[in-house]
Amino acid sequence: IGLAGTSLGAIVASLAYAMEPRFQYASFLLGGVNLAHVLWNSSRVVAQREVLRRKGFTEGKLRTALAEVEPTTYLPERKSGSTFIIGARYDTVIPADSTENLIRSMPNPKTLMLNTGHYGGIFVQRRIIREIARFFSANYSGELFVPPLTIYAPTIRLSLKLDYPTGFDLAAGIDLLRLKANGSAFATFFLTPRGPQIWAGQTISNGFSIGVTGSLRSLGVGVMWSTVL
Repeated sequence: IGLAGTSLGAIVASLAYAMEPRFQYASFLLGGVNLAHVLWNSSRVVAQREVLRRKGFTEGKLRTALAEVEPTTYLPERKSGSTFIIGARYDTVIPADSTENLIRSMPNPKTLMLNTGHYGGIFVQRRIIREIARFFSANYSGELFVPPLTIYAPTIRLSLKLDYPTGFDLAAGIDLLRLKANGSAFATFFLTPRGPQIWAGQTISNGFSIGVTGSLRSLGVGVMWSTVL
């Protein structure tokens, strides 16, 4: 028997896989472990996190409270099976380090990392589904599954930008270059209401970055908040 899950479904699937030995094959798409870390850092649960804080929770207290449903409580007991884990390097919904923790929790998993955020895989959704189907087909046939080294998916960025001398802009664009492995330094081609622009900057915290921006008419410096799809 095999199972697959995406996002929250991948978290649930990893718990089921850890506890039920009849699941021999599993694919986890955009999932992760360390639920307390996910809840304390995910960009999708800001309101819920504030409720937890008002009730006196910290990340440590939440980790203790969730221990019974935390996949890593049970995954060390899992010694057999075959898994395929697909993550996104710039995911802020299921933080990428939680996906890395899932990878480290599995014995010899097959892996594939997308150069997107949590939602950017939609641009290559059919290819991802084909690879997951190929993983299951190979396992059921007793064949060796080798995942692709990469699946090209554009790194799409949405932003609010304030720079001198242009002023305030809404922008959407595609990353052209990433200068660090974690993607914190990057260059992006943006389309804005004022026309195309290039941004080169360094992330400082919580999606904010500082950098330089250029267009056909001007060159400036500014600050930007952005998120990767």
